[in-house]
Amino acid sequence: WTESARAVGLINTPNGIRFSDDTDVDQSTTFNPQDNIMTRNFQSYMPSPACSTHLNDSFFSTSITSGGELVRPEDKHIATDYIFVLMSQLKPCLLSPSDRVGYRNGLNIGMPGLACRHCGGDRGGYGTGRFFRSSPSSQSKNENISQIFKHVMDCSACPAEIKVALESTKQQHAEQSESLKRGWKKFFFEKISARLHEHCESIERETTLIENSR
Repeated sequence: WTESARAVGLINTPNGIRFSDDTDVDQSTTFNPQDNIMTRNFQSYMPSPACSTHLNDSFFSTSITSGGELVRPEDKHIATDYIFVLMSQLKPCLLSPSDRVGYRNGLNIGMPGLACRHCGGDRGGYGTGRFFRSSPSSQSKNENISQIFKHVMDCSACPAEIKVALESTKQQHAEQSESLKRGWKKFFFEKISARLHEHCESIERETTLIENSR
């Protein structure tokens, strides 16, 4: 991913890896093969203090800071950068018969879930890019978050820019989590869950209307 990092203009800063507003990233950027951390002379680069706590549009592309179908730009300040970027890579889905494998075997068809927005959960086999949890608390568990992260990093359809951003923001996740208001994780995932169910209920209403009109 280091070559991809160079290609998209990433540089290392005292506040972590950031996207430079200078599109001409020269060869003074180097890569450490052991830890994949980029180093360069950044005397002319002074990041905004805001970068150390929240995503900043000046250093991250719009595709990263704009959120997704269930995560909105205004959510940036209620979650860590890592969780914001990670959950932005998901879209609503409904459990289908082909999803009923393993622990999902007893789940109801049509159950609302989350799918990778890049591949739809079709890559990796056995629905590894599709996630079905019964409550916000189960969605927010570290085990579930780790599974989502692993899929996105392995997903061949996900842009390298997003993978690099996830690696970068993950480094600051623990520190940022401590600086946020207590209970932020519960609040954030409750918002995601509410939007997910609203979306799925809307689909069901539209489907019912279409069927009744036939």
